[in-house]
Formats: sequence, C-alpha cells, structure tokens
Amino acid sequence: MDRTRTLFVVILGVTAVTILGIFLFRPKPDPVVGLVGSEKIPFFQDERVQEALRRNGLDVTVHKAGSREIATEFNLDEYDFVFPAGVPAAQRIQQETGVSTSYNPFFTPMAIASWKPIADLFVQQGIARDEGGYYLLDMEKLLPLLQNEVRWNELQGNTTFPVNQSILIRSTD
Repeated sequence: MDRTRTLFVVILGVTAVTILGIFLFRPKPDPVVGLVGSEKIPFFQDERVQEALRRNGLDVTVHKAGSREIATEFNLDEYDFVFPAGVPAAQRIQQETGVSTSYNPFFTPMAIASWKPIADLFVQQGIARDEGGYYLLDMEKLLPLLQNEVRWNELQGNTTFPVNQSILIRSTD
C-alpha cells in the first residue's frame, strides 16, 4: 500500500511540475501590429482567431482604416502587416513600399441577390443549383457568359427574362 501511495505521489508531483513548467516557461507570443480594413476587425477580434494566433506565437493587435487610407495616409513602416480590402489599394501599397510578395489568406464567399425566377432560370441553364432555400451559383459557368457579354435573350429556352440586355453582376468592389 505504501509503495502504491508513493508511486501516486511521485506521478502527481511530476505532473504538477510539468504543468507549472509549461505555464512559467512558455514563450510569450510576439506582438504584431496590423492596419486592416474595417470589415476585418470582427475577424481579428474573434477570441477563437486570437487564440489560434497566440498558439502560433503571435499576439496580434489591429488598427482600423479604409483601404484608400491605408494606401495613401499612413506610415506603413509602423506596422508589421497591412490588410486592405481592395486589389487597387494592395497594388499601390506594393508599389509604394517595394514589397513584391503578398498573401491571400482567405477569400470571402460572394452573395448575389436576385429574384427567384432568375435563380430558377440559372438552374434551368445549369449555371446554379437549388439547395433548398438558397442557390449555389457555378462561377466557372457564369463567368464566360459575363466575359462574352451574353444577353438574357440569348439563353436557350429563356422565357423568364428574355430582354436584350447583357447578363451582369454589380458589385461595390
């Protein structure tokens, strides 16, 4: 019985010392400061994102600015990274700073609003799928129509919206 108790105390002691060592001697994350578009603030403030960054040795703080402001009004030497929303701002930043490498860590899905008859027409044309409550648009099939300026009345069998206007998507970007 004494031998079992001694073994238990030794295991408990080794475990306690190991856990204490992990907490006391864990390297502190490197502080990193970024300048990002306002739409990215919630991402960087998300506790799961912060924890993932800390696990990878980064303590990230971000400051908010518009993409154009990031490209034109800030001393970028004061920041470890910048994350503008638009490609034009990113290209200008690269030109101004001489940075030749950029990273696209993730892409945001694009939501396209339309009328149900148009969505159903896209399904009929094989350009979209009805997922029961929402539609998934196949951009590989839609982009050639946009690039070739195909008109609605040129879609085979289109009786839903047979107008002589180009198919297009309008975006703020």
